[in-house]
Amino acid sequence: MFASILATAIDLVPTIFNLLIVVGLFVLAPMTIFRRTRPIAAVGFLIAAIMLAHLLWFSSELEIFRYWGVGGVVASLIFWIPGAAIVAVFVTILYGTGTELLGLMIMIFATVIVGFVAFRLQKTRAVIPSNVGI
Repeated sequence: MFASILATAIDLVPTIFNLLIVVGLFVLAPMTIFRRTRPIAAVGFLIAAIMLAHLLWFSSELEIFRYWGVGGVVASLIFWIPGAAIVAVFVTILYGTGTELLGLMIMIFATVIVGFVAFRLQKTRAVIPSNVGI
């Protein structure tokens, strides 16, 4: 039972990642153009950044498990929680293929960029006229 749930989750990681990137590029990015919709875009980017960070952590733990087994996962959970992605890159450089490394680097880059955009947009405020009732 648990193995089938885990296998389904592993298969859904690229789909969810791609969906978040598409929503960010084609829905949230155009919303940043207008001042009134920037706070909504900021919240959307923040939610996307959190979800991307969780997907990155999950993918990193899977890479560590693939090459170092359960002991590597336990060690990364105990000692390397913030640096699981860094350890996964190190493990992939040592044992993985170039395609796996490229995918992991794209995930790291996208997570950092979306997080940066989310926090940058939170500094802007929507200009709401005083005669509009909310």
